[in-house]
Amino acid sequence: MLFRYWQDSHLGGGLPSPDCIDPLAFPTAALPFLVLEEYERDTRRFRTRLTGTAYRDAVGYEGTNRRTDETPGGHAAAERLHWIVEASQPYWYQGPFSFSARPWTAFSVLSLPFGRIDEPVSRVLCVFDFQPG
Repeated sequence: MLFRYWQDSHLGGGLPSPDCIDPLAFPTAALPFLVLEEYERDTRRFRTRLTGTAYRDAVGYEGTNRRTDETPGGHAAAERLHWIVEASQPYWYQGPFSFSARPWTAFSVLSLPFGRIDEPVSRVLCVFDFQPG
């Protein structure tokens, strides 16, 4: 459903604008699993701007306003986010969940880029799913 929202938000063939990010238009069930990343072009790093409650519970920490590469498991996440910036394409990942003491064995994440003409990717909206062990 979020992928369809992202597709429908394209105006003029480019990426959807960050102004299109409207949590009120998202499925209510997805909101607790969302993470919004901001790309800091000057430092080439990402800062987490928003974390849903289910995401915080799953990873065991509050990531809002922290740099992604400074959080547990954040280096691998930052690598995936850099790919998104370079490719200006959505990214789906599934893999082991080894950076938390929580009872999850795997997770998947759909990451959707948003940008402007002068900033091809400035935000990445991620929706997570955690698989129990």
